[in-house]
Amino acid sequence: MTALRTEVLLCTGSDERFPPTHITDGNPNNFYLSTGSFPHEIILGFKGGVAANIQKISLSSSAVKHLVIHRCTDAKALEYEEVVDCQLNNREGNRQVEQFQVNATTVGSRVRFLKFSLQSGYEPFAGIFDITIEGEEIAGSEA
Repeated sequence: MTALRTEVLLCTGSDERFPPTHITDGNPNNFYLSTGSFPHEIILGFKGGVAANIQKISLSSSAVKHLVIHRCTDAKALEYEEVVDCQLNNREGNRQVEQFQVNATTVGSRVRFLKFSLQSGYEPFAGIFDITIEGEEIAGSEA
């Protein structure tokens, strides 16, 4: 299992000082900051347009209360299926570090896109420091 190369393809609401590209840049001091008025959505894709069998999703965030994660196996990103729906604990100013195990042969199979829906927060704004997806790229699956 390896960390897969991802990129932010879409993000609703962002501040130019804290852009969504910070989510995948690998710098632990950078972060994306929402602009309030929940919900917000972030769609990640795998670099090169490949599909992957994913096994773990790791999230480092701040002030996220309700998170829903969906997967999409369609190259056109038209249909999404829920993978995770959870309430995160309030860390009151400290980072929330969450890991979600995913069955690579069922809901983690042949994933092309992941949509992270920040449904609500503990504060008016929420931050995402990092999202890491672990699994295996599927050879020859380029879109």
